[in-house]
Amino acid sequence: MGVYQTERDALEHKEKEAEKSVTDQTRQLQEIDRALSEMHLELISTQARSEEAKSALGDVWPDPHASDEVREKSAPWADGAWQKARQALFLAALDVHRAFIEHHPEPFISNINLVSNWLQGKNLSEEQAELALNSLTLVVPVISTTFASVPRMFKRIGREAIGWLLIDEAGQALPQQAAGAIWRATRTVAVGDPKQLEPVSGIAKVVEGALAQHYGVSACWWPGMVSAQILADHTMDLGTLLPDPDNGQVWVGCPLRVHRRCDDPMFTVSNAVAYDGLMVHGKKAVPLPLPESCWIDVEGKACEGNWIAEEGEAVRRLLSGLRDSHGVKPDNIFLVSPFKDCAQKLSQLASELGFDTQKTGTVHTTQGKEASIVIFVLGGNVQRPGAKSWAASRPNLLNVAVSRAKQRLYVIGNRTEWQKQRYFSTLANGLPAE
Repeated sequence: MGVYQTERDALEHKEKEAEKSVTDQTRQLQEIDRALSEMHLELISTQARSEEAKSALGDVWPDPHASDEVREKSAPWADGAWQKARQALFLAALDVHRAFIEHHPEPFISNINLVSNWLQGKNLSEEQAELALNSLTLVVPVISTTFASVPRMFKRIGREAIGWLLIDEAGQALPQQAAGAIWRATRTVAVGDPKQLEPVSGIAKVVEGALAQHYGVSACWWPGMVSAQILADHTMDLGTLLPDPDNGQVWVGCPLRVHRRCDDPMFTVSNAVAYDGLMVHGKKAVPLPLPESCWIDVEGKACEGNWIAEEGEAVRRLLSGLRDSHGVKPDNIFLVSPFKDCAQKLSQLASELGFDTQKTGTVHTTQGKEASIVIFVLGGNVQRPGAKSWAASRPNLLNVAVSRAKQRLYVIGNRTEWQKQRYFSTLANGLPAE
């Protein structure tokens, strides 16, 4: 009997443990059911708020299931009410600045005199220079300057004294040009495009290579090989890779993919040449009573350097027709060429015909600018094909030339010869010949 009693006690104990486990599991299940119900209610509430927001935002709603093109064009910060609130906040901040100045007139006049001394380049202490900068930014929220002026203007400004540094056209800036300004800034935003014109380094590549070899510096850090934008992109986790003729691929941080400047065919050519088709067209074309974009094929024989006389005559006819038959104003046209001697001749031609000589130049002078019409005069010495190879060595020059044109692009040059060049074959495919 003793053995059976022991087994019975053990079984009863297990039964009690099982009952307790069932009770615990039942309680846990009830808690889970309750939490699930709360989450379900929260989900319903969130979905309702989401639908309200979607209805309020309309076209700017960021739909996660939208197509690539629709998603890229959506921008919740473009909502009208949001923009008005942001503008009101900015104006209120300026009112705070004004109130501060008006309530402290005498000290602030002294500070403004200090600002005047600072801007005139007078020798100030670091403390005085920083006070001058802070006083000036109370009156003028944004100060624009060039990198060339930073060493002189900000000579006495210490580390992180500038709140925000915004670098525009960072793809054209050498890293060493930006270093001093970045050191003086608390936060830096670099905005640029590695697929537009690169910076021009004054250091010969032979010298760069010798210094790099001596100090063991890889080519990705050479001043002549990278821009401030490329180095800034290296710090970004979010981005994409684009084809690059030298390195195979180049990393672009936080790319802005929507293009809103050019009509077709300029957008399509630029997208194919430089961006591997990743750009999204965000501009609606407006009908324009002008001849369609085209390639005016000129087989020149008389050349002076890279300037071809027959191309010059074609430019003269085109400009005269646009002016006399279509009423195009001079400030709506850019005359550009890859070569300096061509640009000089174009400037003379523009002056003769009454067009704006400030709107003529090499492609390098037009980065960051735009015009309704771009006339791209290719030139290129007939006897020396190396000039064409230089212009076609990278996509950047062609990309900038094409993407300056908002509505019409007229290319003038020897189509047969230029379409043999890299990237210019894409231009030839995108533009009909005339």
